[in-house]
Amino acid sequence: MNLRPLLFGAPLLILLGLPVVALVVSASPADLSAGLRSPMFGPALWLSARTTLMSLGFIVVFGTPLAWWLSRSRGRPRAVVGALVDLPILLPPAVLGIALLETFGRGGLVGLELAFTTTAVVVAQVVVAAPFYVQTAAS
Repeated sequence: MNLRPLLFGAPLLILLGLPVVALVVSASPADLSAGLRSPMFGPALWLSARTTLMSLGFIVVFGTPLAWWLSRSRGRPRAVVGALVDLPILLPPAVLGIALLETFGRGGLVGLELAFTTTAVVVAQVVVAAPFYVQTAAS
């Protein structure tokens, strides 16, 4: 087994794993216990679970046919659609957030006032996660 690529990839693995290690070692058991007992813990966990399930459902229902089409198509339409799917991955997170506010915020392009709502959380999760699902399902 050739380990040379793993050695070259080690700095990236460290960069990806170190923040998780820092989270684990920086909080004491007392801090974790206090956080679990916080009155905000339950509602925050429920909001996260609910929005994640809604996002996942939307992505699977609408992303699967799109991924199937992308996997079977060739030519310019496929290239354009593929680029649109990949676009959120290419944008810096702050730019993507501003774009979502300009689209769905007060006085935005769509004219809906979704900013700072549960629906806005679902939309943001879909925009961030869908490209990864569609790319993987299409390959």
